[in-house]
Amino acid sequence: MTKSHWRILLCLPLLLLGGEFFLHLVQIITQRIAYPFELEWMEGGVLHQVLRVVHHQPLYGDLSLDFIPALYMPLYYAFSAMSVAVFGEGFFALRFVSVVALAGIFFLSYVITLRITASRLFALLAVLFCAVMYRHSSFWFDLARVDTLWVMWLLLAWWCLLCWRDKPSLGGAFLCAFVSVLAFFTKQASFFYCLL
Repeated sequence: MTKSHWRILLCLPLLLLGGEFFLHLVQIITQRIAYPFELEWMEGGVLHQVLRVVHHQPLYGDLSLDFIPALYMPLYYAFSAMSVAVFGEGFFALRFVSVVALAGIFFLSYVITLRITASRLFALLAVLFCAVMYRHSSFWFDLARVDTLWVMWLLLAWWCLLCWRDKPSLGGAFLCAFVSVLAFFTKQASFFYCLL
């Protein structure tokens, strides 16, 4: 047996366990994405803010008994408003944005790990470990909230930074900065990551 065969054999339990978690994640998401009611207490408020964007009302209007805006940046609401234009008003459109961002997270986890380790096996394990984290994240990957899109932008910024490190260019630096700005305009906590 070659070294790569031994590596696969040693990682087989992790692959099987991770694959099971991944399949459970897909099953849960397919059952929850079209659920017409809140799955978490924040989803209703997020939908309310997205509908304000759709109806051309200010996203951060004056406080009132009817509306108090969440303290998140506007990019998730803008993407969700575009999704509402396609799928209609409801939680599905917002959750769809999160599920697409989750697919982006899986893809970026794969390509980042592949670039660092040069191993497709380890890249696959990285994706499966992301799926394993679903239950440890309070099941928010597919919810109508900003976090999944934010994590996708952070991973994309990291990918751009890895590419720029290997082949520095002005365009690469600009792309990395642009994606970091997208992360900031999704969730302001990105500012603290930029300081590192």
